[in-house]
Amino acid sequence: MIKRKFRNSYNGFTLLEVLIALVILGIALIPLLTSQARTAGDYIEINNVFYETGLAKNLLSNVFLTKDIYIANKQEKILGVKDYIYKKIISKTSFPGVYLIKITVFKKGGSPKNGVTLKALAKGQ
Repeated sequence: MIKRKFRNSYNGFTLLEVLIALVILGIALIPLLTSQARTAGDYIEINNVFYETGLAKNLLSNVFLTKDIYIANKQEKILGVKDYIYKKIISKTSFPGVYLIKITVFKKGGSPKNGVTLKALAKGQ
């Protein structure tokens, strides 16, 4: 039977190899972590837009249900909802008896430009 002996044989990695692997892993993880943070921020923004759209749909439906179609331009708080304001503009169109209803919902202290706007046409009374 022949026995083999290996000189300088070892099992495992050296400390230098482990450190190099950790540096490469760290460099590879940076883009993943930044995209994860961006995704979390996008989720919050999408959630706000979704909520504002639901509020705007509710307010627009309320105009149709109450048949509260008259020329108006007002901005006020939404009853029962904190931190959001709505702006309602009802204006005449070039067609007789047809009105343009525009509802914008945005955060309190924010700008209507940053909110959600829904538009609809309605026949007046």
